Amino acid sequence: KEMGKNLKKRFLSFTELIYPDEITSIKIKTNEIEKKFTEKGKRKVNIDPGYISESKLILATTKNYSHRIYLNNGIYGDLHLIFKNGRFNPQPWTYPDYKEKFNLSFFEKVREKYKDDLKNDNLLEQKITYKSSGVDIDEKEKSMELVKPVIKETYNKNVLADFGKFGGFYHLDIKNYKDPVIVSSVDGVGTKLKIAVLMKKHDTVGVDLVNHCVNDILCCGAKPLFFLDYIASGKLKANTILEIIKGFSKGCIENKCVLIGGETAEMPGYYEEGEIDLMSKIVGIVEREKIIDGNKIKKGDVLIGLRSNGLHTNGYSLARKVFFEIAKFNIDSYIEELGLTLGEELIKTHISYLSSVYPLVENGLINGIAHITGGGIHGNVSRLLSNELKEEIFWDSWEWLPVFKIIQKIGKIEVEEMRKTFNLGIGLILITSKNNSQIILNRLEKHNLNAKIIGIIKKSDD
Repeated sequence: KEMGKNLKKRFLSFTELIYPDEITSIKIKTNEIEKKFTEKGKRKVNIDPGYISESKLILATTKNYSHRIYLNNGIYGDLHLIFKNGRFNPQPWTYPDYKEKFNLSFFEKVREKYKDDLKNDNLLEQKITYKSSGVDIDEKEKSMELVKPVIKETYNKNVLADFGKFGGFYHLDIKNYKDPVIVSSVDGVGTKLKIAVLMKKHDTVGVDLVNHCVNDILCCGAKPLFFLDYIASGKLKANTILEIIKGFSKGCIENKCVLIGGETAEMPGYYEEGEIDLMSKIVGIVEREKIIDGNKIKKGDVLIGLRSNGLHTNGYSLARKVFFEIAKFNIDSYIEELGLTLGEELIKTHISYLSSVYPLVENGLINGIAHITGGGIHGNVSRLLSNELKEEIFWDSWEWLPVFKIIQKIGKIEVEEMRKTFNLGIGLILITSKNNSQIILNRLEKHNLNAKIIGIIKKSDD
């Protein structure tokens, strides 16, 4: 019904042999091809990839039924034909096309060709290389040449070694510190990467990760010195690596830190082709007497919320389930309430609060800072509080961003679950004395962060 009448059907067999576990990435690629030929939500092309072995014919599918076996990445294996008594035998669920005598004869000829290929000395004795195993050193070296000038744009006078050494050398200039303390943090961007892959837009997730890490050490009162990245993929593509590194470089330049080193790993069999994973470490510095760890927070302190611009880098697994599985949206779906496509909303870059908040830290105006990431407002504010204190959040003091309202409505998600999962429009919370609160609000006004008092600190037994 979806594709209309007078359909043309073809069975194609390829001479190149594959490993069975490659069928999932092949199915993902054919889904992308189908999407390209979709008009007004209806497919014009349907492709069912599969493979033939000596004993069976398996198709790959995204739909789950009792007789199908889960492979990975949302793909299932569907056993349609079993070879027995010299011929392929259909199963009760086998598609009608796969039961027709002419087609069965074709499959059996493919099986014979497959058997002949296995006996072919040239195939069995082909030269085994790292590249044939899925790791392309040449492509990695190409990517390193591409990213070298981009990385060096972040360097300053403290970088002592050129690009490509076994480690990064950073001269720690401490003449302006009495008792300096090094602060470090490690993080990733989670399944926001799935959005980047779907959109084929990889130049923003690097900025996301830098900003996320900068905000984390800002919560300790530190400013960043240098940043290290880790990029993993199923199949390395130099241009994709370049786009990611451009994002890291942009984020480092904006936050005045150095992209001093990193690792790029190609891991076929662990990640599917097209999949990527990112992780990073940041190192910063803070004067010991200016460390922010929550010890100065006391009863009566107020919470000042600074706006986020969306999900930032948390809650994407739930958001993707709501938008893609429940609502059946795709990345290009235009959502009226957002005034954007879904992809444009979900790819928004995580805000860095360094330039607006660090001067307040230097002036000793802040008793605590909470970066609102996984765990929501309560989960992150409570990390700063002693057992004798608790926070009271004025939940009606700001309005949820539209994206969170849509997620809750479509997913029918309880308010407490929303509060536990998402930032709900508050990206960073500053905890300060009531006396300093107006000073902070006045200074933040020029930064367009919609800063406002959203809570207060109380005694736990109040």
